Amino acid sequence: MLTPNDISSKKFEKSAFGYKPEDVDNFLSEVLNSYSAVYAEKEAAERKAREEAEKKANKDKKDKKDGDKRFHNINPFCSCR
Repeated sequence: MLTPNDISSKKFEKSAFGYKPEDVDNFLSEVLNSYSAVYAEKEAAERKAREEAEKKANKDKKDKKDGDKRFHNINPFCSCR
């Protein structure tokens, strides 16, 4: 995936019959601004997803541990007492 830095550092060779450099620069600036915003949103969403996955994993571990405790407390055949 392209990064905002990839876009901002891209250079084009000039030719005698090419596009106007200022038009290309202006367009690349618009693309960079838009892409930077989308890229930042993507990074934030990925970070949030990782954090939520960690929270869920921790909750699942706690729930399992709590469930195991309840099982041991009500199971008369449990040898862990």
